[in-house]
Amino acid sequence: MVEEFKRKAMHLGALSIPLGYYFLPKRTALLILLPIVLITLAGDIIRLKELPGSNLIKRIFGAMLRDHENSDLSGASYILSGATLTIAFFSKPVALAALGFIILGDIAAALVGRKYGRIKIGDKTLEGSLTFFGVSVLVALLVPDLSFAIGIIGALTATIIEAMTWPVDDNLIVPVISGLAMQILAVI
Repeated sequence: MVEEFKRKAMHLGALSIPLGYYFLPKRTALLILLPIVLITLAGDIIRLKELPGSNLIKRIFGAMLRDHENSDLSGASYILSGATLTIAFFSKPVALAALGFIILGDIAAALVGRKYGRIKIGDKTLEGSLTFFGVSVLVALLVPDLSFAIGIIGALTATIIEAMTWPVDDNLIVPVISGLAMQILAVI
């Protein structure tokens, strides 16, 4: 549980992405994010391919990696990639909401699901998923210029996607798919 708490504290640090983007133009946000994504991906490739420097990376970050990340990209690479794609392709309100869903919703769902979760839904718990949805609804209500109906549908989409098992990490797929759903609704 201590390692999970550390992971979620780092996940909370990702909140700087939507908060920063709130104050920055899209182009500036992407110019900041792209090098960070590339450095993170390069670090993961070095770690996974056992290239020079892999032992240092493993020593610094290894304890926070989940078992499956020992043979896959880290959650950091996925959340940064998801944030970059979400900011690049969607309007600011949609991107802010979608990123808030995965960052805050995921933290709350993991902490509640692990401590209080009793009803299993695949690898997740009903309690965690309900918490994810509740937090995502709160996020949707707080995002300026996002319609309530679109925000609720985005929160529901994000919750369903997060609860399912995918071949791609949910840190990438949840903001992209929930953002896509909201963006489509925003233009019709």
